[in-house]
Amino acid sequence: MSRFRRVARRAAQLYRAVWRVRPFEGIYPNRGSVPASGEAFVTEAWAKTAAEYTASLAQRLQSEPVPRFDSAEAMCLPFLAAIVHGEKGRVAILDVGGGAGVAYVQVRQVVPADAIEYVLVDNATVLAAARAAGHLPATARFHEDLATTDIAPDIVHAGSVIQYIDDYRGFLEMLARRGAPWIVLTNSPVGDMPTCATRQVNMGAPMAYWFLNAAEVTAILREAGYGLIFSSACERDYDLDNLPEDQRIADPRNLVFRRVVSDSR
Repeated sequence: MSRFRRVARRAAQLYRAVWRVRPFEGIYPNRGSVPASGEAFVTEAWAKTAAEYTASLAQRLQSEPVPRFDSAEAMCLPFLAAIVHGEKGRVAILDVGGGAGVAYVQVRQVVPADAIEYVLVDNATVLAAARAAGHLPATARFHEDLATTDIAPDIVHAGSVIQYIDDYRGFLEMLARRGAPWIVLTNSPVGDMPTCATRQVNMGAPMAYWFLNAAEVTAILREAGYGLIFSSACERDYDLDNLPEDQRIADPRNLVFRRVVSDSR
């Protein structure tokens, strides 16, 4: 069995074990009121698993004659990056909370490496694992703080991030201030229920987690100059029967926003 298949099988087993159980407990008015004990994504074990999977995925995809995407979530950013590259001959991507750089690996299937400017923002533990794995190009730049990033992005991407940010409004406004033509939010728990928080219990240390109202998220970015042009569901098989029916997330969503430029500019 190839190294990729071994790592992919382990990742798939972990995913099934994590999400087959009831992942959430309770409903709270905000993340600050959730009894939580930590963040799973800063551990060395998580960082190692993410980096191994991403490096193996990069190796496997290099040998594929045709680009392969296993979900709508995985395809959103590459599709948009390919359009930008086709128009400009290059694409600059700011990947916020991008883990070990799986978004870059996906984009690399459809855009040449020398045409991608890539900046990855995450915690120090994950960034160290991503560097050590060796699947990202020497030109990739790494930052622990979004405010220190040195890129004029075409696309700002945040995948499975906003649910872990206390001040989600401030986070969205910070993304918008980068002035990118495009903002892409993938695997984000956005739905028709009222905004509320819950306790995520399937990742080891319990974590506070937002369920965000779609109209609210769209309004925040509209106020910041961005219009929603695409939305799709991420298929997830959550067991949420333990939560009030009117406060359950259906499926997380992939959202693509375009910066609105007035006619006078």
